[in-house]
Amino acid sequence: MYNNNSIYKNLIRIFIVLINFKIIYSIEFKGEKGDIALLDNEYRNREPIKLEDILFGKTIENGLVKELNVGNEKCQKVDLDVVWETVLASTIPNTPLITDQLSVSDNGQLTGDKYIVVANSHTYIDVINGRDGDRLIGWPFIIPDSSFASSPLLYDIDGDQSLDIMVTTTDAEMVFISSNGMAIREKSLKVPPLKIKKLWHEGIGGNHVDAAFSLYNKDNKKFAIQKQIELQRQNEEANKKEDQQQQQQQKLTVLEQGKDDEYDPLYSLAYDKWLNQNKWFSRKDDSYTWVDSHVLATPVIADIDDDGIKELIVSVSYYYDQEKYANPIYRSKLESDILIENYIAGGITVFDLSTGDIKWQTHLDLTTDKTAFKGSIYGSPTVVDLDGDGKLEIIIGTALGFVYVLNHLGNPWEGNYPLVLDSVFTQIVTEDLNADGKLELIVFDNNGNIVCFSYNGDQIWDNKVSSGKSEFPASIGDIDGDGILDVVLSTFNAGIFAWNGMTGKSLEGFPIKFESSIISPLLLLDTDNSNGGMTIFVHADDGMVYSINGKDRCVNRIDIGDFSITKILSSDLTGDGNLNLLLSTYDHKMYCLNVNGVPYSSRKSVEAYNPNGNSFTSYSREAPTGVMILPSYRNLRDITGSELNLEFLIMDQKGLVVNNAKNIKYTVSIYFGQIRLFRDVYFTTGIKQVSITIPSALSRTDPNSLRVEMVNSNGQSYHDSIIISFNHYFYRLLKFIIILPIIISTTLILIHQNSSNKSILS
Repeated sequence: MYNNNSIYKNLIRIFIVLINFKIIYSIEFKGEKGDIALLDNEYRNREPIKLEDILFGKTIENGLVKELNVGNEKCQKVDLDVVWETVLASTIPNTPLITDQLSVSDNGQLTGDKYIVVANSHTYIDVINGRDGDRLIGWPFIIPDSSFASSPLLYDIDGDQSLDIMVTTTDAEMVFISSNGMAIREKSLKVPPLKIKKLWHEGIGGNHVDAAFSLYNKDNKKFAIQKQIELQRQNEEANKKEDQQQQQQQKLTVLEQGKDDEYDPLYSLAYDKWLNQNKWFSRKDDSYTWVDSHVLATPVIADIDDDGIKELIVSVSYYYDQEKYANPIYRSKLESDILIENYIAGGITVFDLSTGDIKWQTHLDLTTDKTAFKGSIYGSPTVVDLDGDGKLEIIIGTALGFVYVLNHLGNPWEGNYPLVLDSVFTQIVTEDLNADGKLELIVFDNNGNIVCFSYNGDQIWDNKVSSGKSEFPASIGDIDGDGILDVVLSTFNAGIFAWNGMTGKSLEGFPIKFESSIISPLLLLDTDNSNGGMTIFVHADDGMVYSINGKDRCVNRIDIGDFSITKILSSDLTGDGNLNLLLSTYDHKMYCLNVNGVPYSSRKSVEAYNPNGNSFTSYSREAPTGVMILPSYRNLRDITGSELNLEFLIMDQKGLVVNNAKNIKYTVSIYFGQIRLFRDVYFTTGIKQVSITIPSALSRTDPNSLRVEMVNSNGQSYHDSIIISFNHYFYRLLKFIIILPIIISTTLILIHQNSSNKSILS
């Protein structure tokens, strides 16, 4: 069957190459008559599995467990208690961010306290104190008439050695906010709209779409390069025109530079610069339309080309929002012959965060709203090193059903890519499931197919779940404690499924059926269960938060009374050394729960949805992964002298079993704030000790984050951090240095006088 599948996929690709001859590599799209019919494939053609045909290991109904298969009778349940709750201004549809890296204290110094950054559904960005749930003074930050469909990120955009908050609006605007709640002027970014031929859709219908997905074709790549050269030539000619006023009049109203008020947080100086440098893009042309850009998933910050400068990788959907253009004011800005339902597209845009410039853009798919499969993108990019060249690839799935791999320059991979499935709404998960040193791709599509592909696109195993939808990717962790990573997935109307990551076989006792819907991501945690395995935390729409042990399937619950569509996070929010969970509900509320009897460890910390865009595996004792500063060094506060001694632990479950050691390497970097102090490459796991000479520029500093970052040979990033300072309290030592001689001399004088008095008396 595998060979037949390969032949079938190759025939599809050959057919696509024969009937399609063009590529769109630049942001301008001509839309010549080169459309194709969207072909069926083995994943789309499968019949959904009916719920009654699934043999469930457990059923959870109305919060009660009904055993279908008898498991371990010695249950060790996880107990949860509510510590605090708080109410925010609006619904919380995006997973918050927990951090101790914000300088929000009165003196502007880091204290090690945990703060929660949350982008509400619209208008408000809040920062909440993790100790008590109180909103910090100066917050929320307000962006009127804006909505958010992505989680906040942290990045030092202005180079002041303090991390700033980045939020992304659904209108593809990235706004940076300092830790004191003030917008950072002229640093905002904006994704340009997509320039499309107005009549690209003429003569097509049904399942016919633009064939931009033939990106891997070599002839098309040659055409793309020629097209890019031609566009550059046109751009240079446009820039040489002397009549600047005439050029301004030629611009469309939708492409007016920035905002009227440069103090507006949405004003983007970088966007103005881009428009000025690309006159060909903004020149008026009656045969084109400019389709609005939108961001519907969290961007990723990573150094994709290994040049030491971070990039922002954004998955972009292009469409005219029907609700917006139902307003006559906005509709009047479009030409009368524009039918907004004829333009839906997707692509990737990459920004250089050091300058704000757009490094490159790649357009992927283009459809109308009339097709069954559409060209939009709902998942975040996955950024990993698939081929081991030290540069990161970008993996993205689209609603049209394609999975693309682009290199660090935006060029598409050849061979089996793009993969063709049913609509893909979730992020693509990557992990080395079989411990061969190469990453596998786990793809979940809208037809209930979950497929494991090798890094080069060959199918390893696949399974079918019910037709219940899910907007969240699979979770990875050794939930049954056998030392092998497992793939865990929830669906809206069925429950929780789990498979052995190597073989794809269903785990004992799974799937677990939920009568209530699961519309939030799963959290996998090692809660020190003596029976082994990991605990699955899930917030169902019946208001219950369930904890399920992956080995013995023991279940416990707590009734919150409201449902959630965001991921449960874990940290020590209250600072008492115990493990806490953070819940964000649809009813504007946020809860801090205490996991009774489970001490906090940085290994159990899940403080964001997926901040690096590539770390999907949860830590467990049987399959450890990550990096950790040793406990004996976690209490460091102020480092005196000119050297920093530190020990950290490199953990990698595949490093224990891979025979070919040359495939394994770990690049460790240590940062103080945003300044790199140390970088080295290790080829084994275990405890490492380093001694770092403190640069003269850091001879005396305020408290800041000491961050240990480990990147493995697959480009997956893990980190741990503590708050320290260098010689911050040197004045105390100086005081003693000055006072101590006086104290000693005074004491000697008193002793001498006392001795003299005794001599006189005698």
